[in-house]
Formats: sequence, C-alpha cells, structure tokens
Amino acid sequence: MKQPVHVCDECRSKDFTEVQHRLVHEAIDINNKVDVGYKLAEWPQWHYNSDERTLSFLKDGSTKVIASVILVGSTKGDEWQWAWSNKNYPEQERLLVEPVREFGRRKDWPALTTPFLPADEYTGWELTSVAVHVLKAKGSYRFESEDHFIYLVYRDIRYVVQ
Repeated sequence: MKQPVHVCDECRSKDFTEVQHRLVHEAIDINNKVDVGYKLAEWPQWHYNSDERTLSFLKDGSTKVIASVILVGSTKGDEWQWAWSNKNYPEQERLLVEPVREFGRRKDWPALTTPFLPADEYTGWELTSVAVHVLKAKGSYRFESEDHFIYLVYRDIRYVVQ
C-alpha cells in the first residue's frame, strides 16, 4: 500500500536548500523535545532490533523506552545512501522511506531521488531532517555500525511499563 506523501504549503514554493535548512532546525527542536520527554540521556544503553524495526533505550539491561523506527539511510566514508536504494535491506523496510523519494520527485529535488550522494559530517542529519518532516516522525537517531553510520526516524516512541 502506497503511503501518502506529506507536502506542506511552505515546501511547495521554495528551493531545496532553503527548505532543508528550515527542516534541520525543525528536527532539532523535535529531537530536543523527545530527548527531554523520554529522558533519553538517562538511559546509557541502546539496542537496535532490525527484525522488529525497533530501537530500545535501556538501563542496567532493562528496557525503559522503545521506539518503532524507519531506516532512512547511511553514510560510509564520504558517501550517503538512501535506505530505499539499499538492496541489503528487505523490500518492506525500503518501502517505508519511499515517501521521501516521492516527495523529491514531486519537487524535482535530486538530493531526495539520487541513491548515492557525496557526504560530509552533516549530510546524514540534513537528509534525515527532511525525512522527519515528510514522514511526520517523532524524532531521529544515528548510530554507528561497523564502518558506517545508520540514520533512522521514530514512527512511535513510548515508555515501557515494568
């Protein structure tokens, strides 16, 4: 089933760089609220479960907060790859971020429709910020895996009652 693509009025008439800059600040605000609201700094451990598409925050081995997530993309060296183009991810996983590519097609913004892009230390967060907006995500997260960084967004986040 195809997900609807969110296009706000402000995004309709502006160029990518201008919109992306605004969305980075929007995503920072969203992440700050999530970090405070779910006390993420208090949970010294995290665990990503790729099968269940969840990110858990733990203390002393006990899950305190859990988020259902969508993989957005990854950076390796000086290159970004969108999750929708990564054949190492199951198709179901890739489809979850497809609305971001569709948004890019509608706007004719190659940064959202090109599978691989040159990257620096900011690229992953900048592109993930666009995904936060398009997917109406509750926040975003980055973690290191072997020799690359993986970026994801929270679909839902909640405390775990114990």
